[in-house]
Amino acid sequence: MKKIAFMVAIGLLLALLQPMLTAQAVPTALTAGDIAIVGANFDNPDAFAFVLLRDVGAGTSISFTDNGWRKTHHFRGGEGSFTWTALSALAAGTVVQPTLSGVAFSTSGDQILAYQGTDSNPTFLYAFNNNGSASWDNDATNSNTSALPDGLVAGLSAVAISEIDNARYSGPTSGTRSALLAAIGDPANWSGSNSTRQPMPAGPFSISGSNPTNTPTPTNTPTPTNTPTPTNTPTPTNTP
Repeated sequence: MKKIAFMVAIGLLLALLQPMLTAQAVPTALTAGDIAIVGANFDNPDAFAFVLLRDVGAGTSISFTDNGWRKTHHFRGGEGSFTWTALSALAAGTVVQPTLSGVAFSTSGDQILAYQGTDSNPTFLYAFNNNGSASWDNDATNSNTSALPDGLVAGLSAVAISEIDNARYSGPTSGTRSALLAAIGDPANWSGSNSTRQPMPAGPFSISGSNPTNTPTPTNTPTPTNTPTPTNTPTPTNTP
């Protein structure tokens, strides 16, 4: 009897956990400000780090490029890009330092643009710029310049710092998502060097407030068809 009760309890626990486990196994569609770049070394070997500002499911992919964004709403091209994929579910606040391939950052100023989707139809998530004097260019006219990508807001989902080869975010690492985005987007909270590569923030960041979870899309359940109600059959009368 005890064994049966134990198995029933296990079954109920698994039933309760299944939606959470399923949700975390689904790749996450991200939006602007769901990640933030928190450090970049443009002196060799190139490196950068970003923090997740929401939970992501296993299989979530983010593309990164140093191609500039044209004011005519497309990439300038001619530089590199690569895609990072989460091998497991990751919690909000996790700092990721991806293995780079296909990109080569310029020590004369460059950008890192993060997005999901295709190159011809990207959904931008965050952008980092260290070309010029803490501002975005009007257009991507060469390999060092970029306009602010569509859908991003300077100081919130994009940061521009004055040109420096190696830089890291050194501001607060705890707070709400919006407060952290504002802090990371403030160039006053960044430090760096033209001669010394910077250690990337290790994390995790502590994010307060609500955090969206990954919910799988329900499958369609066919609606049962109506079964006609049988009509009454008169009872035969007795024949004398």
